[in-house]
Amino acid sequence: MPHTLRRVINAKQYFTLVFGGVVGVAWMIILGNLVAQAGPVGMVLALIAGMLCIMPVALCYAEIAALIPTAGGEIVYAHEIFGTTASFLAGWTLILLYLSTCVFEAISLGWLFNLLIPGIRGPVLYEMFGQEIYLGGLIIGIAATLILSAINIMGAHATARLQELLTYFRLAMMVLIIATGMLGGNTENLQPIFRPVEDSSTWIGIFGVLITVPFWYAGFSVFASAMEEKASATSLRQVVGAVLGAIVAAATFYCLLVIAISSLMPWQEMAALELPTATVFQVALQSETMMRIVLVTAILGNITAWNALFMACSRVLFALGRSHIIMPKFSHIHPRHRTPAFAIVCITIVTVVGSFLGQGFIIPIVNVSAIGFSLIYAMTCMAVIRVRKSRPHQARPFAIPGGMTMAWFGVAASLLIMVIAIVQPFMAQKVTGVPTEWIVAAGWSVLGVIVWYGSRNIRQLLPESERRALLLGSEY
Repeated sequence: MPHTLRRVINAKQYFTLVFGGVVGVAWMIILGNLVAQAGPVGMVLALIAGMLCIMPVALCYAEIAALIPTAGGEIVYAHEIFGTTASFLAGWTLILLYLSTCVFEAISLGWLFNLLIPGIRGPVLYEMFGQEIYLGGLIIGIAATLILSAINIMGAHATARLQELLTYFRLAMMVLIIATGMLGGNTENLQPIFRPVEDSSTWIGIFGVLITVPFWYAGFSVFASAMEEKASATSLRQVVGAVLGAIVAAATFYCLLVIAISSLMPWQEMAALELPTATVFQVALQSETMMRIVLVTAILGNITAWNALFMACSRVLFALGRSHIIMPKFSHIHPRHRTPAFAIVCITIVTVVGSFLGQGFIIPIVNVSAIGFSLIYAMTCMAVIRVRKSRPHQARPFAIPGGMTMAWFGVAASLLIMVIAIVQPFMAQKVTGVPTEWIVAAGWSVLGVIVWYGSRNIRQLLPESERRALLLGSEY
């Protein structure tokens, strides 16, 4: 079977794949800024509200992923319900999201290592897009890309095993960080629990955190692209439980971390520190060791999020190629390891090249991910609704609690996040002109139109019935 993947991922590994994809490095970089917007309890409320918005979407993913457990995830769902054009739209959006994140993680890794080991970034090579590019940071990012690529080519088992080991080790370090903050802190430092209202409404600060929900929870959907590789001994219900459990675990970590670091010193002072999640331990507890533990945890988060999205991106490209929606070469499988080798090599090349551009170029692409993820979420929830209406009596390994009402709530939550994500960059800039995020989205859309029409002859070589069979695989 030249176009099939090896089935080796178990429930525990799905948990670590999702948790690692969700809890990456954002908590290290922007948590302090968000606490300053809403106050510690205000941010906790926003994070819980965000989890409640994401849960209906995750339940929709769980139902349709259990019903159609095949590689490619969202692009398969889109094709089954809306056709080939929608399938390409979903795939093209996901490729942008995953590739940009891979490049961002490669760039960020060198920066984090420099904080852990000052001077390791080495000399400045050049400046691009207003950011200096360092030799050491570039070498670290490229080396990590090549190592991650080799692990992904070795097979889903190696990828999932790496994710499992790093995630559980990181969980232990997270518990240590939170416990240290709780034991060494003082609840008086949490006052006032909300941002004072003299500048603006408390609810505006909470809303400002709520709109970042796609960044805090977006990685949960990576499991859908790896459903075809589920181990035969692992039930679909176990996978669903692992995914939902990972989202709850991520929200719990975020909330406890906010309280822990905010209690170490007056939170207004904490939020003003550079990278407060790490430096607060050095300032408040005079503990260089704890600061370094936080940095190591962030580096591991960088790697696990990168690994999860790298794997998901390769599966999306594989599914698009296998179904002749784009060049079939992307469906090439390594003869020994049964992994999408050509797709992995292409992701590696893009990530290495992107590493040379620096953070000044990639951040606007990462920022546009909220729009893309929200669009994908809405399409997936709509797919669940369409399947329920067209096939009401079909057996479902997992059914959404609340049925259609919950699915419609998922659609509404996704569209709300998308509208906010489209408007927010313009509001945040407080200047006239077109936000960079809009330009990036428009440019990627134009490129997508070119690829779509350029691949027309490839799609015409394959009948739609055969394309559907290749997308759905043998499980459906």
